[in-house]
Amino acid sequence: MANIAKKNPASTFKDVLTVNSTLDNEGLEETLKTVMDGEGIASSIQLSNDDINISTHDTNTKGLKLGGDLVTASATEINNLDNKAFGGTSTHDVLINSSLQTQLTDKSIDGGTF
Repeated sequence: MANIAKKNPASTFKDVLTVNSTLDNEGLEETLKTVMDGEGIASSIQLSNDDINISTHDTNTKGLKLGGDLVTASATEINNLDNKAFGGTSTHDVLINSSLQTQLTDKSIDGGTF
């Protein structure tokens, strides 16, 4: 982060982030607002009191990264995994072949094993 202490605002205003707002001194609220730099250049990050949105996430080349790796699944694809069991026998479970099962053995998600 740029240290702007004891510096002239004219030389540091681009280092200050703000949220796009139609009113002065509004800050974060319930609706998503685009994060901008001091010059008004919009980022792909949108924030609200409760949500974070990456507006440019395309599952292919840009967007949300976790640990430096691009998340290549869409929100719909991730949500489709909700309440699914891996390797189960129910029609709602995610079926896996034996090669994938070998790769998944003894791996954990949130402390549980599957």
